[in-house]
Amino acid sequence: MIQDPTFEIVEMTPEWAEEILAKNNFKNRRIRVANLERLVTAIEKDQWLPTSQGIALDHDGNLLDGQHRLVAVVKAKKSIKIMLARGLDPKAFSVLDSGCTRTAGDALAVAGCSSANPAAAAIKLYIMYYEHPDRLWGEKVRPAHNTILQQWKDKKEIIDQYVSDIQGIWRRYRTFQLSPCIAFALIADDAGWKFDEVIEYFCVFGSGANLKEDSPILSYRNQLANPVYRRRGSNASQLQLNSQIKCFNLWKRPEGTTLKKFMQPSIPPQGKMLSVILRKECFPNNIVNVIPKSA
Repeated sequence: MIQDPTFEIVEMTPEWAEEILAKNNFKNRRIRVANLERLVTAIEKDQWLPTSQGIALDHDGNLLDGQHRLVAVVKAKKSIKIMLARGLDPKAFSVLDSGCTRTAGDALAVAGCSSANPAAAAIKLYIMYYEHPDRLWGEKVRPAHNTILQQWKDKKEIIDQYVSDIQGIWRRYRTFQLSPCIAFALIADDAGWKFDEVIEYFCVFGSGANLKEDSPILSYRNQLANPVYRRRGSNASQLQLNSQIKCFNLWKRPEGTTLKKFMQPSIPPQGKMLSVILRKECFPNNIVNVIPKSA
C-alpha cells in the first residue's frame, strides 16, 4: 500500500545531494546556468533560507523537483536546510514549478518524448485551436503542462511521427515555422487527411520545386522567406497556423482560384481560426463520382 507523502526540513549535505542526483538524474531538465549560479552564490554567501520549495522524491526515491538546488549544494560544497518531500506521485512532475521554470517540454521529456520541446509547443497550439478558436492566444488561455502531457500520451504515435518527419523537412529547407506546422498536421489528421498526404504538402512547401506562378504555396513561401514577416506580431504562431490552414485548403481546392498573392487570414478578435477542409469533401465516397461516364 502506497503511503501518503511526507514533508520535513532536513540538512542536505553535498554527499547526500550527489547521491540523489546520481540515482535518476536523467529524468530531469537541462541545467539553466543562470539559475544555478544564482543558487550557488546564495549558498556560498550564507544567504540561503529554507522555503516551501525544496526537493521532491517519488515513491522509489527518484527526483521529481529540486535538481538545480541539489547541483548548487554540490558545487558550493556546503550543506543547507531545505524542505524534503518523499513519496510523491510521479505524475506530479508535470505540474511542479509550472508557473516558474519547469516547461511542458520538460514534462514530455521525462515521459520519454524524444523531441519534447517542438512536440510540446505544437500540442499547446493544437489544444488552444480547439478550446479557444475565437480568442487571441496568450497566457490566460495557455493549457497546463499536465494537459499537454496527457494530449501527447493520447496521440503519442501520430504526434511523434509528424514531429519527426516535419522536423526533418524543416531542418533541410527552413521555409516555415516548426510548431505551427506540426499543430496544423494534427488538425489535418483530425480532418481525415492521411499522413503521407500531409507530409507531401510540407515536402512541396519546403522545396518549392515545380510550383506554378499562381500557386498559393509559392506566394506564401516567398512571404515567409522574410524573417521579419515570419515573426511579426505577438501572436505569430497563431497567425502562421491559420495561414497554413488557408494555404493547404487552397492547394487542395484550387479550382476557380486565381491567386496573384497569398493573403494571410486574420486571427481573433478581428478574424477567426479557419477549419481544415475535410478530406471526404475532396475525395467523396460516392460511387457515381468513381465510375466513368458511358459514352
